Amino acid sequence: MPKGAYQVLLSQVQPKLVVPGDENDYFTHEQVELWGIDSFWGLPHSPKTEYYRLSTQPLAGRRSQFEFLVPIFPHN
Repeated sequence: MPKGAYQVLLSQVQPKLVVPGDENDYFTHEQVELWGIDSFWGLPHSPKTEYYRLSTQPLAGRRSQFEFLVPIFPHN
């Protein structure tokens, strides 16, 4: 490893595979609740790929932070 200052993070996650449009899809549920349906297309945004949901952290008020893991290659 190159010389430098590093921060170490130990985290444990349980990723959940999400298929676009399914019950855990952020883009068809939480994003629509927050931003509404895209006014040009009349449809929710689609990531056009499977992805993994990690954690959701509630913030002050009705805000939340969502974590996703998006593979760069198909899982097969």
